[in-house]
Amino acid sequence: MKKIMFVLVTVFFISCSSTKNTDAVADSKGTSVVKMANDGSSYEKAVIIKAKDEMSGVSKVYSKLNEMYPGFKLISQGSGSRNGKHYDTMKIMTSNGEEKIVYFDITSFYGKF
Repeated sequence: MKKIMFVLVTVFFISCSSTKNTDAVADSKGTSVVKMANDGSSYEKAVIIKAKDEMSGVSKVYSKLNEMYPGFKLISQGSGSRNGKHYDTMKIMTSNGEEKIVYFDITSFYGKF
């Protein structure tokens, strides 16, 4: 009986866990490619950073940026507000020489010292 309850509780928690939203996109060869909804490619798809204050939040932004684009070089950085949310925008050069702008939603820690 304990094993059955354990399995049921485990299945319940797994089924209730959130999943990342994805969009299917076709690449240049027409192959379907899955793209994360929060891939940082626009304000609408900004990478959401959760932190208690600006110091830890900024650290998380750079950690996530390095995770997404290892070996990147920062070209410029900007910040601003849009639709009641606060964003950092990072213009980078990827390790393969591609320029990108990556958007981060920093609302959770913006202005918290």
